[in-house]
Amino acid sequence: MSKIHEYKCPCCDGSLEFDLSSQNIKCPYCDSEFDVSVFEELKSDAASAVKENTEWDNIDHEIWSDEEAKGLDVYHCDSCGGEIVTESTTAATACPYCNAPVIIKGHVTGGYKPEYVIPFKKTKEEAAESLNGYLKGKLFLPRSFKTMNTVEEIKGLYVPYWLFDADVDGRVVFKGETEERRRRGDDEIIITRYYNLVREGKIGFDHVPVDASQKLADDMMESIEPFDFSNDSKQFSPLYLTGYMADMFDVDSESAKPRATERIRQGTVNQFATTISHKYKNVGVKETALNFLRTDAHYAFYPIWIMTTLWKDQRFTFAVNADTGKIKGDLPMSKAAYWGWWFGLFGGIAAVLGGLVAIIGATDSDFDPVKYFVFALFALLVAILVPVFFCRHHKKALKGFVYQNGAANYLRSGSFGLRVNRDIFLYSKRRVIHHTSSSSSSSRKRR
Repeated sequence: MSKIHEYKCPCCDGSLEFDLSSQNIKCPYCDSEFDVSVFEELKSDAASAVKENTEWDNIDHEIWSDEEAKGLDVYHCDSCGGEIVTESTTAATACPYCNAPVIIKGHVTGGYKPEYVIPFKKTKEEAAESLNGYLKGKLFLPRSFKTMNTVEEIKGLYVPYWLFDADVDGRVVFKGETEERRRRGDDEIIITRYYNLVREGKIGFDHVPVDASQKLADDMMESIEPFDFSNDSKQFSPLYLTGYMADMFDVDSESAKPRATERIRQGTVNQFATTISHKYKNVGVKETALNFLRTDAHYAFYPIWIMTTLWKDQRFTFAVNADTGKIKGDLPMSKAAYWGWWFGLFGGIAAVLGGLVAIIGATDSDFDPVKYFVFALFALLVAILVPVFFCRHHKKALKGFVYQNGAANYLRSGSFGLRVNRDIFLYSKRRVIHHTSSSSSSSRKRR
């Protein structure tokens, strides 16, 4: 046999060989077998594939003019290093990050001027009120947190963002399976077929945000997205800063590009995945390639309220989207509530299913110990899994700060179109499961 070194097994990535007896390509490691035509199709598909190119164009930004900077000062925090822009009439203030007093550093000079701003829409009172709604429905939240938690401070802040636009020619190869079950006597035949699901096309994203401040956690800022750029953004004017502070960016556009690329890549994968038929199971991503056709970036200020609360000498921080009112924050968990719900659900379900098992055992004239044991085991498994998933879900609800998966909120309307939508069959595997029929089992017992 001569090895075909150009190809790897799609199942285990081992080197493939040509099998003389079957005249097919075979993997000596996992025994998967493929028709030669499959690899001709894969070769043809790879030849026309999109090539990876995620280089962003150079970005030019406008500098503050002397006239615009005249009414603005920069304050510096010696504690955490934060730099804050605010109007010159502000005599003294406190750092919105660490609450330490900040001192004036001087007038704004040089640096990038934002192109856009989304003005504050939600008031301080509305931000504080949103906390009450956010705490509702949190089953594992300590009761005293709702009654004894006090708002210590609320500060309005414009946060710097880089907003990225991209027209993308993308290719995503998914892997997927279909399953067919047949019955032949006491045997169940399961045939699993494996596919490459190839999707290529164009897609566009506008204003994908990346937080440009190191002092604000990225997961916190992404968790309160999206901001309504299309309806609420304005051309920047220093007048919008009246009464508020603005952070100076310390993450430049070059440093922000990898996160923008990551979000656009995941957004492309997620959108292409919507075209896959529901008949496929265990769908996963095998490879992706993005070719950026056009890119751009903008500098903008987005409004947030940072709220600090105090409970049992612990401080909790909440971020409120001052455009939409969305609020997020990490919350404490009551272990008593957690285990109370866990054992309560387990005990209730176990009692109901245990009673059902007992009734079946008492009324079944053709008593089968194996069947009785399997049903009891299934009941126990259900009694354990239900509280596990229930408690995991409600524990997760206390975790407010999470990274965004992709960029679905920034998909440009009408930009998505596929030119390749091809499902390539690779190989199949056949399993046989032997079942002992209950009728034959009962017949053997009577004999």
